Amino acid sequence: MRTLRKNSFRHLSNLALCFGAVVALAVPAHAGLISDGGFEAAVANIYSPGAIGDGWTVLSGTIGIISTSAGFGAAHGGVNYADLDSNNTVNSLSQAVATTVGQNYTVSFWLGDDVSGDPVTVSFGGATLFNANTPAGLGLAAHNYQFQFYSYNVTATGASSSLTFTSNYTFPGGGVGAVIDDVRSEEHTSELQSRQYLV
Repeated sequence: MRTLRKNSFRHLSNLALCFGAVVALAVPAHAGLISDGGFEAAVANIYSPGAIGDGWTVLSGTIGIISTSAGFGAAHGGVNYADLDSNNTVNSLSQAVATTVGQNYTVSFWLGDDVSGDPVTVSFGGATLFNANTPAGLGLAAHNYQFQFYSYNVTATGASSSLTFTSNYTFPGGGVGAVIDDVRSEEHTSELQSRQYLV
């Protein structure tokens, strides 16, 4: 009888370990690949080409990290957001992340504009996700941006993929122009789906 109890306990323990392994594998891999997607770690400032210091790099032109307290408009989340149109030039902001060839990724961001109609291009690993003018209706409303959410699925073709936002500020009347906030990139599938036979 004692032996039966020991075997039963051992069997239940093994089942619990297996169940724990399955639960652990169900956690999405590499969740949140983008560093400082909300620009909260960046110092509010105007940046020329080079690293900002929070994982993002200005490739061309000038990029502004703006705080809600500056009075130009409120961030979508937190207090900071990135202004893609800090100057009347072609401005690009980029971040490279480690990826796996053939793996699917979800890339998402919130896009705003105080005037609308500014051309914006978004690419990930060389694949163009968005290439259009900022839509109408995103203008300032009592100094609050009307952000619009965009989400895309894309397959990585290299061990490193750059997420790049490019805008060319063309509105003659001034203003902040196109802005982004709460940028995310994560694997589209879970480890449970790709490693289910390892348990």
